Amino acid sequence: MPFYTKRMVRFLEGKEGKHKRKHSHNKPEKGLRIAPSTVGADGGGGGSSSAKSGVKGSSVGGGGGGGSTSGGKPSEAEVLTAEPKEQIPDNAFDQKKLQFMKTMLKAAVDRIDKEKASLPVSHRYFSRYAIQTDKLVAETAACKVYKAQHQDFKDNVLAVKTYEGEHGIDGNGAVWLKILRILGKKHPNVIQTWDVFFSPEENNKLLIIQELANKGSLATHLNSNQVDEKQAGSWLWQLLKAIDYLGDVGVSHRSIQPKHILLTNKDLKLKLTGFESAAVYWDPVKEDIKNVACVPLEQRPTDPNAPSFQAPEVYGDPAKEEFDPMVADVWSIGATAYYMLTKQYPYDISKVDTISADIQSNISKIQGISDDGKRCLSEMLKPTATERKYIDKLMSDPWLKGFR
Repeated sequence: MPFYTKRMVRFLEGKEGKHKRKHSHNKPEKGLRIAPSTVGADGGGGGSSSAKSGVKGSSVGGGGGGGSTSGGKPSEAEVLTAEPKEQIPDNAFDQKKLQFMKTMLKAAVDRIDKEKASLPVSHRYFSRYAIQTDKLVAETAACKVYKAQHQDFKDNVLAVKTYEGEHGIDGNGAVWLKILRILGKKHPNVIQTWDVFFSPEENNKLLIIQELANKGSLATHLNSNQVDEKQAGSWLWQLLKAIDYLGDVGVSHRSIQPKHILLTNKDLKLKLTGFESAAVYWDPVKEDIKNVACVPLEQRPTDPNAPSFQAPEVYGDPAKEEFDPMVADVWSIGATAYYMLTKQYPYDISKVDTISADIQSNISKIQGISDDGKRCLSEMLKPTATERKYIDKLMSDPWLKGFR
């Protein structure tokens, strides 16, 4: 089921115009009774059916014309001109759809809230994994990544992220760990999470077991490879599908960027990772988007070589300002797509006064991409959040049709 954005919710609530009915009132709907034509020289009375009058195929009444045909079936003229006996309210379809969407999101958020962030290492599932500590895949300041194997699925190469010491992660309650466990292995463009284990007794050890993306990150791939419009469009479509799925389960990623996109197999299939900043965007009580407080303005990056891929509205006064995380994610998607094609950020982050003009100018200069592609990038990279294209519209963009 496709994800409907805040704009769609507002649209169905009647705050952005009237939704078109799927069925036209010019045609009777199946099962509705058709009123017979009025006949007779005096202009009154309904025409009798030929079956009742005993005259096959004839019209009846002193004035002639307009009666039903044999068997009580309405004539073609009656079918074309008759109105339904009972009209369906114009907003009936919209209200049912809207309520279904809200119910779906409430159930998704409730499930995340009730999910355990991790399992203890004493759980029987833990013994099913063999962690190969002699095979280090990667290492960061926060964790080490080793290869792992599941005893029942030995053909699946896994990776285990190992955190120890003062890592600052609540292994028993972190929302992003709950999100990982909910996502599991459900979407082909979201990194598979097999299990999460936590052992506070063993130096606060946290183990996140996921599939191993054997081609590394998009950021690493771009260091030594050029990407054409066809490949960038394919990756963008896969990324949109991943974000669309997250929307269905009430989640905003909040950190879409090249280093959080992994590639697998010979065809370089895209896998979204990096969920540490992920948030639940839907408020089931208010039945509305749950905005996020802005990041302090002084934390906005100014080094052109280290952009954050965050939307402009993300930075501000957290005491007074907030932003829609789903709309901000669209900016991050656009900035990532731009980076795929140019290996650069869409504008110089040390200069914010001319951001809009700079972005449009830079997009127009991209080599080897169609005008439709440039238009799509431009619509994602609007500095003003309310002017930015929404996920549901991007999913149906003409440029992306060729990459599905």
